[in-house]
Amino acid sequence: MIVKDSAGTSSRSVWLIRDDAELDRAARQVGDATLLGRHLVAEPYFPGPVYSAETVSWEGVTRLLGVAVHLHTPEPVRREEAVAFPVAFPQAELNSLETWIGEVLGAAGFSSGLAHTEFAHTPDGPEVVEINGRIAGAVIGEMMCRALRVNVYTAVIDAALGRWPRLLDAPLATGRGYGMTFLHPPAPGRLAGWRGPERLPLFPGSPEFFPTARAGDPIVHLADQRGCTALVMAEGATAELGLYHSLAAAGTVTHDMRPLD
Repeated sequence: MIVKDSAGTSSRSVWLIRDDAELDRAARQVGDATLLGRHLVAEPYFPGPVYSAETVSWEGVTRLLGVAVHLHTPEPVRREEAVAFPVAFPQAELNSLETWIGEVLGAAGFSSGLAHTEFAHTPDGPEVVEINGRIAGAVIGEMMCRALRVNVYTAVIDAALGRWPRLLDAPLATGRGYGMTFLHPPAPGRLAGWRGPERLPLFPGSPEFFPTARAGDPIVHLADQRGCTALVMAEGATAELGLYHSLAAAGTVTHDMRPLD
């Protein structure tokens, strides 16, 4: 099973429990964790690649804008390493996912606004990991804007103003694909900067560098996204190629770290 904080983000305070030893370890670590929610949640662990359905809804009408794939480190940490959008599912499977996600959001009572629903693609079909009643984080929203050639953030504003999101009817392009890679230092320390962003123009896919930390920040938690210091985003003819370009470009960037005080 998975045990996690009932609130929060960035894969923080999440424990994979596969045996008694991991259960004992989680019990010890929970005591030292700073939980953002009021309780812990236990849910099944579904084996398979993790995707997210990016949707816009209004009064129960849901449109699937696309699906992103999320790559993780090996068990048991499962820290998110990279994301690509939009995944090229066969059209029949994409249609099935759109119907499924509409039913999932309806069952959860989510009827209006943008949603970011993560699911595992198991041998028996998709299984919900979590439903987030918001637009996707990091630069996934930017990747959606560029790939679909429409400003998806207008739907956030429309929903906030209580009106029909124009994104439900807007024509969506099947343009280029995008990938992004999270950068984590190899060990804890105080961030002094990065080496290599100036070499990004040498790589294909027009990679871009997005810092998420500042020089002087202490980087302590490396098992989740709190340890991320920057993102590298790149494009390609498909999401797959955009992901490869992002991974290659990110590999040229290293961290300049100093010891913690």
